[in-house]
Amino acid sequence: MRKLVLFFYLFFGVFIVSVDVYSQEEPILRILPNPAYPATINRIDISPDETRIAIAGDYDVIYDLQTGELIKFLYFPGRYPGRSVDYSSDGKLLVVGSMNKVIVFDTKGYDEQYSLIVETSGYNDFIGWVYITFYPDDSLVLFSSHKQIYIWDYVNETINKTIYNPNPNGASVAFFKGNENIALLGTPIILNLETGLEVEDGIDISSEIREKMVWIITDNNKYIITSEFTYKNDYIDGTRINVYARDSQEMIGTYAHNTHSVMGTVLSSDGKLLAIGDRNGVQIIDFSIPESPKVVRAFPNDSKPTIKGLKFTKDRKKLILATFWEVLVYDISDLNTCVENAVLH
Repeated sequence: MRKLVLFFYLFFGVFIVSVDVYSQEEPILRILPNPAYPATINRIDISPDETRIAIAGDYDVIYDLQTGELIKFLYFPGRYPGRSVDYSSDGKLLVVGSMNKVIVFDTKGYDEQYSLIVETSGYNDFIGWVYITFYPDDSLVLFSSHKQIYIWDYVNETINKTIYNPNPNGASVAFFKGNENIALLGTPIILNLETGLEVEDGIDISSEIREKMVWIITDNNKYIITSEFTYKNDYIDGTRINVYARDSQEMIGTYAHNTHSVMGTVLSSDGKLLAIGDRNGVQIIDFSIPESPKVVRAFPNDSKPTIKGLKFTKDRKKLILATFWEVLVYDISDLNTCVENAVLH
């Protein structure tokens, strides 16, 4: 069991107090893409009805999120391991992007419906390495390589447009104002998809938020999460996580995390629980009273150093943690008691 050691200097000397930080609570479900030996996970996505989980990696697989049973092994020749995956908003389609191919499956039998092979000029031009997503209305698919952003009309199996990617390290994208603009998240850059040019004005993201190191938009588009390093004596000593209301730009709350190795953050759909993943594990913070956030649960990351995904279910009863080679599902339903009556400003 991991411990946090606190030192107190009193008149009588130095006292050491050991406090539990990470519990050894077992997950209610453990999913391995290949039970025979470790297989890399790159990204995950959960179906809109939260019954299935899609895993992109060395093995692209679909599992039942309730029972942990394998539903479908997505094997198709002539491609590299999956790098990104996304369900359509109605849950009827699933898109998987590898480093040289993008495929859209139906979700009844997970049969291939549409596919695209993109010619690449080298390692840094591989597609699917960064991100892939359906448009908000599911009409098109957007995916990015280190060099290009592609807009794909998958029904007609044609590339509508390619745009130079000014942010090769971006980890994800969010749409603004329908399908007109996108934000490349990681180092915040906003592009107009019609012109391919960076948008400086006219987007409702304040300069205060733009200046943060990293920011993301929550799945329901209601909140913005930013992170920035904190310093002590010119050395990085932690990370500050800030949560803003998407529409008003008002800061709802902030949490000072004691490590700079943050690899993932996620906010529950109602904004009351915040999960932060780092090299040591995952902490769940009660954000229902934004003025005084507190850690209410913490799980160790035994697969460190990499976290590949964090997601809450909509009812806040489960936390899904994807590590380098397994997916863990934790029961956190007891946490609803402490936040269900709180009102988020």
